[in-house]
Amino acid sequence: MEGTKEKKETFNLAIWVLLLTGAGMIDGIQSVLTPTGIGLIVSIVLDFVTAVILFTIFFFGGIRDKKVLFSVLAGLGLGVFSAGMLPSWVADVGFAWLVTDGKEKISSVPVVGETAGKAITIVASKKSGKLPPKLD
Repeated sequence: MEGTKEKKETFNLAIWVLLLTGAGMIDGIQSVLTPTGIGLIVSIVLDFVTAVILFTIFFFGGIRDKKVLFSVLAGLGLGVFSAGMLPSWVADVGFAWLVTDGKEKISSVPVVGETAGKAITIVASKKSGKLPPKLD
């Protein structure tokens, strides 16, 4: 079709699934190890290593959105202060997907997709200082 411009995906779906799987494994390892004494130290080290790896993957993968990069730092802080008991890395990867490649895809989900797509567009937009549009 002429006139339609297809946006290139940041990462293909397989990469996002691998990132979510890796983040889930890190979060799972942390939640199992944290109750042990040595697990607390391992959890903090895992948080720092995961933050560096995610930052590097996102940066060199072309995701240079300040919100996504800030969320990695926030995930690091949340992971350290919660001692790894919260699934912060899954949330970070999910947030990165939603504000990059997932904005358009989530809208196609029946029932909640359209509202979620509007909400994500509002969060991902650079319009600050204004009231967000009404979601209906």
